[in-house]
Amino acid sequence: MTARTPNRATGAPENANPPVRDQTQQDQGERSESPAIPSLTNKKRPRSQPDNTSSPACNQCRTRKIRCDRQQPKCSNCRRADVECDFATTPKRVDRTKQLLNDFSGVVARLDRVDNSLAKLSEQLQQQQPCRCSHSPVPSQVDNPWGAPEPAAIYTTYTPKSSTSCRSPHLMEVDGSEDGDPEIPNGDLVDFDQGGQRLLDYPAALSLFKNLQRQITRCLTKDVPPGSELWQVIAQQPGFRASLEFQLGQFPFGGLCHEPVIVSDHRPISTPPRYLLELSLDGFLRHINIHTPIFDDASLGKAIDTHYQSLSAGTGDAWALTFTNIIILTVALDARVARATASHLVSMNDDMLPSFLKNCDRALADLNRFTAPCLINVQVLLTLALVAREFYGSVVFEKVCQAVCQVARSTGLHRAHGARSMRWEKLPERERLFWVVYTMDKQRAFLTGQPCDLYLFDSDIQLRSCGERAPFPLRLNAAYVHMMTIWEQIFINLYSSRAVLAGAADRSRQVQQLWGSLNEWNIKYHALLSSPILEKMSDLAPMQLELKYCFMVSQVLVHRCDRNARSQQRYRDPARSALKLIAQVAGDHRSITLARCAVLARMFRNYPLVAVHDLFSFCLTDGEPDSTEDGQLIHETRRHLELLHYADFPQAYFARLEVGLKWCTDMLDTIKDCLSRSAVAGDWGPIDGSSTGLSDRTPPSESELSSIPPDAWASLNLPMSRDEMLCGLSPSVPSEGLLDPQFSAFGLTTSSTGDSTVPAFAQGGDNPAVTMHPSMWVPAEVPCNSSEPLFDPEFTRSIMS
Repeated sequence: MTARTPNRATGAPENANPPVRDQTQQDQGERSESPAIPSLTNKKRPRSQPDNTSSPACNQCRTRKIRCDRQQPKCSNCRRADVECDFATTPKRVDRTKQLLNDFSGVVARLDRVDNSLAKLSEQLQQQQPCRCSHSPVPSQVDNPWGAPEPAAIYTTYTPKSSTSCRSPHLMEVDGSEDGDPEIPNGDLVDFDQGGQRLLDYPAALSLFKNLQRQITRCLTKDVPPGSELWQVIAQQPGFRASLEFQLGQFPFGGLCHEPVIVSDHRPISTPPRYLLELSLDGFLRHINIHTPIFDDASLGKAIDTHYQSLSAGTGDAWALTFTNIIILTVALDARVARATASHLVSMNDDMLPSFLKNCDRALADLNRFTAPCLINVQVLLTLALVAREFYGSVVFEKVCQAVCQVARSTGLHRAHGARSMRWEKLPERERLFWVVYTMDKQRAFLTGQPCDLYLFDSDIQLRSCGERAPFPLRLNAAYVHMMTIWEQIFINLYSSRAVLAGAADRSRQVQQLWGSLNEWNIKYHALLSSPILEKMSDLAPMQLELKYCFMVSQVLVHRCDRNARSQQRYRDPARSALKLIAQVAGDHRSITLARCAVLARMFRNYPLVAVHDLFSFCLTDGEPDSTEDGQLIHETRRHLELLHYADFPQAYFARLEVGLKWCTDMLDTIKDCLSRSAVAGDWGPIDGSSTGLSDRTPPSESELSSIPPDAWASLNLPMSRDEMLCGLSPSVPSEGLLDPQFSAFGLTTSSTGDSTVPAFAQGGDNPAVTMHPSMWVPAEVPCNSSEPLFDPEFTRSIMS
């Protein structure tokens, strides 16, 4: 027993281990020979080898990353999911990074092609622009003395070759036999120094100035037609030509437009001190809000109390900005009056404006915060538009004006409110705000040439009657709104893009209908325009003159589109009367009041300067004695504009307008100097460039200048042809200007009144531009093909006499 134990202990491992190791080796060998047989030691299910002859998995299973049984025509997974099973050959896996890189390279290549196309288009525009200015018509055409055709007021009409009918300033006649369609300009493209372009259409101020530049350029660069001796002499005299070319090169709007960039400090809109608001509130309500009734006096006072007591967060920014704008408008008005009257050597008002304008910069940087549909946003945007029109560029004003129109429509102001029988003096607040937005939109349309945003035909609000016993400011406001509805028709029928394609008969019919509307307006509000102003209501007298000025500008806007040659001489009278009204409102600068200064600013700001443009053009093409009177009015208009612009805001509307008028007056002075030197030389002098000509003469001495006739234009006595240069203005038509015949050339005859010197036509109540009498009314149903004018030839003068 004891002998066997060691043998088992020592022998067991030797006899047992080898068989186990041999069995393991045998199993491994069997697994290597038969991989399908499962191993006794591995519990995992072995994977079966794929059949090389079987088809690949379907695309759906590969996409979903599930096992496919490869049954055709539809595998079990696709059968259960009820989707299409596709066994098409799957493309190779795409490198996503490489694909994105290729796509980006393609985008870059497309952008390069777009940049090249834009560069070519810019070159073509630059090449076409001067071509339009210096385009020479065919010999059968009548040369247009008004320069290149103006956008949105140019009408293309075909006339026979033998036709010598004259054109209005905005009609371009084209020979019917000429091949191809005539070129219709699309406005003046303005390049900004920050990049980008903007289209300014007719009758924007910049378009008017560029039209005058093109007119002078055409007269200097083209062959002057026979009969226009004035421009023939100027073109053939090297000295005259050099003077005009030098002044033409001083045109201030030839380069890039420097539009100011609005930079916000990203701070919240702050509330101004209440005591400053209360000091400015009375002036705002009496001189600004009375013409643009944005607020009711009582409701505005309650809003001020509520805001400064609670400072509610809901509309805090809107009211804070509104109060800031009220202070800015009133402080600016006080500063202008103080500067004109020299009542303060150094006015603190000018120093206060930049601080308050920071709030406006913050608002203009993000107008979206004031676009929610509510009345307070309409009111705050209206006040912001008034500020932008005076201290910012036209682009900023247009942006704010369009924003307030959108908010007004989203608020539903264009829907009727209240009973239809309600009178004007009891208008609800929403309807009153609609008319304020509506009138501002019409002013913006004529100042930029762009279409309106609000139309009366798209609204169910109609004009309400205003009783004769209503307060005088309400009657003036009702008449003004009525005129703005006529402005809408004037823009649509005469100055819109659709009106460009209208025929001559349609245009004549539209002009006659608009003349009938203006005549009806004059008859309806004659008593309002001619009623005397009480002494206690003296601040309303300038507003009455402003309404007359609006009527005169409306006549010019309509009459200048009339193809009737005889009407061209007639419509000069309302243009002159309009500038005389500006002079009457301005009066003596040293005694100007807040009411007169506010009205003067609106005259330059709310109405297009078509009167200045047309009278300047008549001075260039007309050699009659009354041209000097037109030059006087243009000089005086520029002098009155100097009251309004600020030296600290050179890019504002008033400053740029003053620069353009200065160029016009300098050009008139240059032409007058040329005519004076010609008069000194006698009978124009030699025009062949001989030694006795003016080209090599020394400047005239004082003795020679003293011998110049008082009216250089009258001394010329030019028998100018009216077929091509003067649009049919017959030389036999007597001079019927409204200015005092005692006016000297390019200067006002003044009379002493006390210690001040005022223009002769600014004194007394007998001014023909102030008192208006009923005119003869002619029905609007006048045939459009009638050769007779719609109104009696004395129509314009009768309403001004």
